[in-house]
Amino acid sequence: MPVFRNESNGTWYVMARYVDWQGNHKQKCKRGFKTKREALEWERVFHLQQSADMSTGKASVSRNASVDFLPRKKHRNGSECFSCRTPLIWI
Repeated sequence: MPVFRNESNGTWYVMARYVDWQGNHKQKCKRGFKTKREALEWERVFHLQQSADMSTGKASVSRNASVDFLPRKKHRNGSECFSCRTPLIWI
């Protein structure tokens, strides 16, 4: 898990390596995370999206896509937490 801290401004960044749909090896750098936890969460979601199989059924695609639209929980200080999303119940 390549998550690094930028010492000049105190933020975290992620260097993620992946293979695109054409088989080319790519590297993506995402910067500006305030906490290490946010950076690790972004990396986890990025790798899940990159590993998605295009031959999946309609139900599993809609299930994975709906995660982006789940409501976020508001904390007392007014910030929204990425990991505190309300789970959906699938039948």
